[in-house]
Amino acid sequence: MMHTLARLWHWLIEPNPAIKSLEKQYYARLLAVAIVIFLPLWMFLTGFSPDIDRSDFLANIAVFILFTIAYILLRFGCFNVAMAMTLFAAVSRVYIAAVLFGRYEGLYFLVVPIFFGAAILPLWLTVAFLGFNILVLYAISIIRHASLVDAVGWRVVTLVTLSGVMAIWITWSRNVLEHQRQRALAESEARYKKAFHRAELEIAERKHAEAALSAALEERSVLLKEIHHRVKNNLQTVKSLLYLQSRQFDDPILLSALEDSQNRVHSMALVHELLYQTENLKRINFQKYISRLTDSLQSAYAARAKLHVQVDDALYFNVDTAIPCGLIVNELVSNSLKYAFPDGDTGNIWITATTDDSGHIVLVIMDDGVGFPADIDPQKSPSLGLRLVQSLTHQLRATVHFSEGNGAKVTITFAPEFFGQT
Repeated sequence: MMHTLARLWHWLIEPNPAIKSLEKQYYARLLAVAIVIFLPLWMFLTGFSPDIDRSDFLANIAVFILFTIAYILLRFGCFNVAMAMTLFAAVSRVYIAAVLFGRYEGLYFLVVPIFFGAAILPLWLTVAFLGFNILVLYAISIIRHASLVDAVGWRVVTLVTLSGVMAIWITWSRNVLEHQRQRALAESEARYKKAFHRAELEIAERKHAEAALSAALEERSVLLKEIHHRVKNNLQTVKSLLYLQSRQFDDPILLSALEDSQNRVHSMALVHELLYQTENLKRINFQKYISRLTDSLQSAYAARAKLHVQVDDALYFNVDTAIPCGLIVNELVSNSLKYAFPDGDTGNIWITATTDDSGHIVLVIMDDGVGFPADIDPQKSPSLGLRLVQSLTHQLRATVHFSEGNGAKVTITFAPEFFGQT
């Protein structure tokens, strides 16, 4: 029951959402309370007065109808019209009671519409409303001078005048505060616009700088790709020159040396070719690099041995690491293709690269061929290829281990702080 009454009360005093101003919404609720509760209560109490007559009762009915229309207009969002009609009905009822029925005590109620109107009306309208009431009071004094002056006439005029002056002061103070509030809002908005404009300029400058940086990075990327492309072409030219040079000789030893040099140049050119083809110019997929390198070696030597590449696809090396690793793989795989399977035998060559538990890269090249010659120590071999392997592993600060079993096996371990993975 209480909940239903609370909802009904909320509905009665809730203004229309069309009233946007928070201040007007507040005064609209006060006006709704006045129309719904206080004015009908006042009319009800005065209706039971012992000296009320039919004309007085009809005046109450007319005023109540005006209040009802004002409330309906308020519910529809017409706040200003509802306010004006309510003030007109209330003041008119007070003056009707004073002029027609001689009830001068009701003139004290003029203080209520004066203060209520002062809270909402502009200053000039408050002054006009006060002046109108004072003129009407004096007119009533002239019309019914004896009763009005002898009873409460001068007190009413004095009270209304003082109330009006106070209402004017309240309205003026409200206007001053509103002006200060508007000025503070204007200053705040000006500061906000200035800060927003400054932020827009900073954002525009940052975007311009980012665009310039992006263009510079793109240009750098294009230039680096072009450099890698030119280096690859130059290395291919050197390889072609070595090939043309080899056609002028018949010495098998010299031809083998020139062929090995061609393969070494090709392994270096392949790095730059991969860098030219990839989007990331800082690192190379080692699995892709080794696969292409071993394919070219097998094609160059026309070997019958089968190559098995097992390289972790997550391994990426930078240029400084990829080229020495490629040269090492080139030398060791070339040796296996040339010497591990004599007399046209078939066999297998394995190239593996993984990461161990300590984070080191372990590169293993092994075959199931005849193994290292018994009279050669791989660690101290005069062979250019093995000496090159030793030099490159030293350059990479890696360790190399040669072992034999069912063929030859070379294990190279890279220190985690150097292998260049990014």
